[in-house]
Amino acid sequence: MKKFLLFLTLFSCSTIKITRIEEKNFEELEVNCIENSTKNDSILVIASYNVENFFDDVENGYEYKDYSQKTSNYSRAFFLKKIENIKKVLTDLNPDIIGLQEIETKRAIEQLFNNIKDLNYKCFVIADKPQFSIVKTALISKYKIIKAIGYKTIPDVRNILLAEILVNKDTLRIFVNHWKSKIAPESERIKIAKIHRKILDSLFNINPKMKVISLGDFNTNVNDNESDVIEGNAFNYKPIVGLREFLTKDNYLYDLWKEVRYDEVGSHYFKNKWGTLDHILISQSLLDTNSTIFYIKNSFNVFKAHYLLFNGIPYRWQVEFEGNFTVHLGKGFSDHLPIYAKFKLKN
Repeated sequence: MKKFLLFLTLFSCSTIKITRIEEKNFEELEVNCIENSTKNDSILVIASYNVENFFDDVENGYEYKDYSQKTSNYSRAFFLKKIENIKKVLTDLNPDIIGLQEIETKRAIEQLFNNIKDLNYKCFVIADKPQFSIVKTALISKYKIIKAIGYKTIPDVRNILLAEILVNKDTLRIFVNHWKSKIAPESERIKIAKIHRKILDSLFNINPKMKVISLGDFNTNVNDNESDVIEGNAFNYKPIVGLREFLTKDNYLYDLWKEVRYDEVGSHYFKNKWGTLDHILISQSLLDTNSTIFYIKNSFNVFKAHYLLFNGIPYRWQVEFEGNFTVHLGKGFSDHLPIYAKFKLKN
């Protein structure tokens, strides 16, 4: 079994330099930035949003059946409607940095970015390598993205995106995740969790106080307690859940869902129950109120604008079926709600 190698050193300005990598597991991504006014605020808003199948208007042969122009009426008009809807969310939520999930292509995220320049966004990146997946993780920022890296996870699953962002005079490192869905057993998500933990360990070995946020759709609820991986014996056992065992156990990363009654609210609704598949996890350094960047206690929340809900649950993108043909109605947003948190910036 190949060892996952990651050797990192720090520049004097605290940026990361890659000195040796296994190319199949780890690849630098193209960062796209424009000249825009420099942010220098005292509050930083960070969000995560699974936008539900944001496909562009160009047929490439890899589309899901429901978005192929051969088996659906999906067209440029619907693509532009999705852009309009996402822009509305970004306008009202107004995050400084947002991690996105289920972006098909660079064309899709670039077209969105071109439509939100008036919101003062500066950079975007999409994790379209090293491994191919039909939908991908991406990040948009009002602050300068210094560098971004894509990490391979497991076959046919989205890459983990790591963006290194210059916030005022400090550096923030943000991971964007979209783990294997719950159609698969927990053992598949455990594999991804172990990969993520190795990357995090490598960073914290360089600097234990590195400011790190890992966010996205982990396809894991806070209170999940079922797994095909069991530790112990018949008399004393526990199910292993990847997110909890490798990322949040002993507050290795702090899960902001701990601050809310997640039995009463969530970011996703399935089988008549709210779920917490989407997470914002933060390093211990971001809980230190003496830090140059720190989390504002109890600021974590779910963005529940009225237009994102229908009958009290997420108003997902609407389709109908005529035999094997999918009819898009041009209404709705996503089956997930955005989540966000606020951080204090000290000059």
